[in-house]
Amino acid sequence: MHRVTFAVVVMTVGLGHGALPVSAQDGGVAALMLACDRAVASPLDDERPNIVAGVAAEKIDPKTAIPACEAAAKAVPGDGRIAFQLGRAYAAKDDYELARAQYEKADAAGHALAAYSLASLYFGGLGVAADAQRGLALLARAANGGSAIAMNNLAQMYVSGSVVSKDLSMARLWFRKAAEAGDVAAMNDFGLMSYMGSGGPKDLDEAARWFSSAAGAGNAIAMNNIASMQMKGLGGSQDLVEARRWYQKSAEAGNAIGMDNVGLMLLNGAGGPKNPVEARNWFQQAAEADHANAMNNFGMTLQNGIGGPRDLAAARGWYQKSAGAGNANAMNNLGTMLLNGTGGPKDPAEAHRWYKEAAEAGHASAMNNIGMMLQNGLGGPKDLVEARRWFQGAAEAGNTNGMNNLGLMLLNGSGGPEDRVDARRWYQKAAEAGDVKGMSNTGVMWLNGTGGAKDPVEARRWFQQAAEAGDVTAMNNLGAMLRDGLGGSTDFVEARRWLLKAAEAGSELAMNTAGAMLLTGAGGPKDSEGAQRWFQKAAETGSSQAMYNLGLMSESGTGVSQDPAEARRWYLKSAEAGDALAMYRLGLMLQNGSGGPQDLAEARRWYEKAAMGGNEQARENLADLGPPQRQSESHPGAPVPGSQR
Repeated sequence: MHRVTFAVVVMTVGLGHGALPVSAQDGGVAALMLACDRAVASPLDDERPNIVAGVAAEKIDPKTAIPACEAAAKAVPGDGRIAFQLGRAYAAKDDYELARAQYEKADAAGHALAAYSLASLYFGGLGVAADAQRGLALLARAANGGSAIAMNNLAQMYVSGSVVSKDLSMARLWFRKAAEAGDVAAMNDFGLMSYMGSGGPKDLDEAARWFSSAAGAGNAIAMNNIASMQMKGLGGSQDLVEARRWYQKSAEAGNAIGMDNVGLMLLNGAGGPKNPVEARNWFQQAAEADHANAMNNFGMTLQNGIGGPRDLAAARGWYQKSAGAGNANAMNNLGTMLLNGTGGPKDPAEAHRWYKEAAEAGHASAMNNIGMMLQNGLGGPKDLVEARRWFQGAAEAGNTNGMNNLGLMLLNGSGGPEDRVDARRWYQKAAEAGDVKGMSNTGVMWLNGTGGAKDPVEARRWFQQAAEAGDVTAMNNLGAMLRDGLGGSTDFVEARRWLLKAAEAGSELAMNTAGAMLLTGAGGPKDSEGAQRWFQKAAETGSSQAMYNLGLMSESGTGVSQDPAEARRWYLKSAEAGDALAMYRLGLMLQNGSGGPQDLAEARRWYEKAAMGGNEQARENLADLGPPQRQSESHPGAPVPGSQR
């Protein structure tokens, strides 16, 4: 999901045609002039007759307009407005030489829109040799003569550096003049420059005022822009309801950015009730209008079945389109689908490519993902140095997963020199950013004094935060600290509660420790059945300590029926898993023939393993057994001396 974006208008020079005021006339002359007005008057001419709406250039019918305006021009040969309109009629027929002659007459009579239209001929080389400088002079004359559209186009030239040198301060000046003259597009453009501080000081109040004016006049981009300001509380107080209303109007006016933004508000329930069905509909419309961010958002709704049925193949297709259009979020999402084989076949190499492209575009999560691909050799060769570099980039861009992964590589000296101090710093940054795994890792660093001072109080504080946020490892560590009184007072009740939560969430260590607390009644009533159940679960995950505890319960009959054979079986499993205490207990049972036949050679072997693992009792029993007997010195049926402990 992505934040609402502010629309930036791409300003291009597009010169059209204008009109002059109509003089009051009576009788037949007035009728001729009105016929010309109705056929070809410019909608940009504020002085045309009130009863005439004006005709867009592409809708002029030269078969009607030319004879009507020729008759009017013959009746009033000195009227600049009629000359200008006759020029428009000729231009509609692509007769630019005749159009130019009429525009020149009108220009000589002081008609600003005629100068503007002449400029368009010189810029385009229509009916005259192309001459950008002559076109610029005419455009400037039209702008200075009060033509709002000429002012707007002149401002756009200063923005783009086309014909004139790029000059944002001049662009801002002319956008303002055009806006004040009623040009709706210029109102939005001047608002945008005020918002961005382009060509002059940043002025959010002024930006909001002009965006509102343009939006009220029907400009769809300005509707989106004022909505963005209202949503953020810029240039006025935050108003999510109004923001949603303007995004909706912008969307309904056909603006794809507005469609995407109203979709996000509907999806999140901002400024009104949630409506995932409508959200998905707007994302789809914007996506089909080639809006890259909406393609990604529509893909997200398809992937997760939001607002309609789930369709993983279609989701992958839209992510592909959005990624191809340059959307970094989609590149990252597509990479994940390719890596996991979601919505189509697995393709780690393609996943690697898209993650890398998104990462190079500055996408923090993709930086972390390409780091993991390089770390594990997925979709390409393993490269720990590059992995560490990308984790560093992700971390510096604020990605908490990257901070944790970088911390681990620094801690282990993977992909570069070991740096425990820096590892601790990155874990701490992740923790302070609210990352649960970072909190847990920071707790471990404080507990062990790794990369800095040892502080059990700080460790316990971070474990508490991580545990409350659902981190299973932190639950186990917090439980152990509460049990042992590290970093604060001992609290067996809380220790037992956290250890049981961690056990229920799948922590092998917690299963065993919680089982021990239930068995002994620490922090609550004794519960031998519960203890056995948790030891069994931990043993099934491979916990050698839990296997040992099950053996001890069976051997002693604690909470279960005494069963030496079962005890010996569990001690063997625990010993084979590397538990030195289980090796010692197994050696005793083999030496004594408890739970199965006596086997002194095996007893000796397990004592030796236990002694190598640091078990002193096993070392003493080995000494009591004495050296192993050679076959030539033994007597059939004779007992082998030894002692047991």
